[in-house]
Amino acid sequence: MGTSTVGIANLAQSGVSGPFVKFVLDGIPMKTRAKIWLESAQSSIHYSPDDFSMLAAEYNTHPDDQRYLHDIEMDTPRTLTNNVYFRKEKNQDALALLLGCFAIRNKDIGYCQGFNIIAGYLLLAMPTTEQAFWVFCFLIEKVLPASYFTAEHDWQGPRADTIVLRHYIRTLLPRLGTHLDELDVLDEQTVPINWFLTAFASTLSVEALFRVWDVVLGVPGQNQQVFLLHVAIALLKLNEDELLKLDSAAAIYDYMDRKMARGVVTIDGLIQASSRLGPIVTAKSVEKRRAEAAKTL
Repeated sequence: MGTSTVGIANLAQSGVSGPFVKFVLDGIPMKTRAKIWLESAQSSIHYSPDDFSMLAAEYNTHPDDQRYLHDIEMDTPRTLTNNVYFRKEKNQDALALLLGCFAIRNKDIGYCQGFNIIAGYLLLAMPTTEQAFWVFCFLIEKVLPASYFTAEHDWQGPRADTIVLRHYIRTLLPRLGTHLDELDVLDEQTVPINWFLTAFASTLSVEALFRVWDVVLGVPGQNQQVFLLHVAIALLKLNEDELLKLDSAAAIYDYMDRKMARGVVTIDGLIQASSRLGPIVTAKSVEKRRAEAAKTL
């Protein structure tokens, strides 16, 4: 796979080739990853080369006019605090700029919980703040469901997806489904909503996270939303034995919130287990169940 011209736009128009999908599932090489993510993003969203500089100028010139600025400034120094990259003020400023520009571009969304974590990891992966910005826009505007980021910030979208996930747990992981029922774990609290809100940035190691993002950011038009659900099911399967040992809803939640990466013995195993769910957990069935779940909230 050459690195000079990936041709994502042509792939999206003509149908993504099997060899390219395999290339992505096997893990995009670091030297190629940023190029593929960026080209995929720019071929999928409203993009103009001058947009970022114009947004940055507006952010820097009229910061007091931005209603989300306070929240961004509060979250920026609390982002990925264990990573040396974000101990430098200039990199915290880059994070704030990216998030501020997005809030200006998408005034109906603004700034939401988890955005700082997603943006932080993208800044680690991409060569420039501008490139990270465009990939961030792609992930929020096109990959994650619009219902995740409503004006009310009531998290109805990710809550509905946890209900959908619970259905598939009962079907595909019946022992775990029964265990969760016996512990009175509510369907909409099956997993922390940050799993979905951050596209697993709050859950996985950076190596595993980027492999998951290789699929959702690198293969346009391949039901990326549904692949994230596949990852959730695969994670639960890989951790099932440990989860079955826990004897309270609180212990289950704590493990899911902080320890799920322990079950990922190999990253290849996680990606393969997720990809094998494609014929079983289809986009059509997920959309139907998502709509049904939303009516219950």
